[in-house]
Amino acid sequence: MAVVIGTVSIIVYLRSRRRPPAPRPVTRATQPTDAATSLRQLLCDKVYAGWKVCVTYESLAPSGPMAAIPDVVAAKFRQLCSSADVYVLCRVDSDREMDQAISRLQQFANSGLRRTRVLFCSTSKGYEAFTRQLSPTLLITTDVALAQFLAKFLPYVVLIGETVGLVDKQNMISVPTVAELVL
Repeated sequence: MAVVIGTVSIIVYLRSRRRPPAPRPVTRATQPTDAATSLRQLLCDKVYAGWKVCVTYESLAPSGPMAAIPDVVAAKFRQLCSSADVYVLCRVDSDREMDQAISRLQQFANSGLRRTRVLFCSTSKGYEAFTRQLSPTLLITTDVALAQFLAKFLPYVVLIGETVGLVDKQNMISVPTVAELVL
């Protein structure tokens, strides 16, 4: 009887031991490369199809919070929405601003942007929390501190604005506007 109990205990122990997780397959989006040239090349080659992308509303409308999105930027954003899973992060202070953002983003519904992927918060900490939860392949933002912090966790970060010299991570690039991104 003791032999049977001992044998069963050993079998249960061996089966319950954790196996190491299988290594993730290396894809073009996760390969370590020189970000300044590789991200631009990936965007040119339209390799972002199927990527999860987070975009802050401020990067789409650089003239101010809840401002209208310029036509040149809207065309690039439509192209991105039609190929990637895009989440728009909006920082708002009131219900009125939230309604305003929703109405301005309605024009992208035909391009693939879903209402359920427009997320609202009231602080930059909210942006950080949303982005870390979503774990996108690409983040497009105007917030320098947010970009530098999240570059530790995300494959690619694009910083929008006049930020020459502020990009200090290998997986981060800077462009003046979303319209400058080659999509």
